[in-house]
Amino acid sequence: MQKSLRTHRRGTGWRCIQGVLFREHQGWFFESWMHVPPKGSIGWQFNAKPMAIDPILWRLVGHEEWNEQPLSWRILGSVCAPLVVTKIFPEVSTDPDVEAIRLIEWSNQQLEAFMRNATLQEFVALLEKIEKPPRGHAITRIATYILMGDEMTALKLSADAAAKGENGGMRFYGHGGPKTFFEGAVSWLKTRNTLLH
Repeated sequence: MQKSLRTHRRGTGWRCIQGVLFREHQGWFFESWMHVPPKGSIGWQFNAKPMAIDPILWRLVGHEEWNEQPLSWRILGSVCAPLVVTKIFPEVSTDPDVEAIRLIEWSNQQLEAFMRNATLQEFVALLEKIEKPPRGHAITRIATYILMGDEMTALKLSADAAAKGENGGMRFYGHGGPKTFFEGAVSWLKTRNTLLH
């Protein structure tokens, strides 16, 4: 399947790494892949997030050099968790070329549908609606609020998470020892608030 995806994605705007399709489009990062669980049905999953939130994460944990990494780093590296936009369980062909073409066509359809209402406000509203969000989504929410300029909401969410000892699934090592995103966000946002007032 990976070989077929690499072959058929050429000229489509999609790139492929480790069986995952990904691309940047008009300020958004998208990824799509076939999920094959040990048990249960095979599914297709399409994710999205603003391109600008990963650099916020990297700045707040002291790793701005990650901005120099290739686009695939947003899948393989320490990044904000994306929003799962769509997940379906289609009938699957045994022909990997057929499946690759179908997945690429479906991914294009999902991208087009998402872009009809692609705003930061809609993105964060979708994040807020998730009843049991993955642990990493807290970082995504806060980074998006910072991007939107709502620093008071970002500070409150960060302070609450830091007080509970949460790390969002990631801990970073740099100047001053280990640090979580929430600790870095609180420090940066408080400094910002002081400078602005």
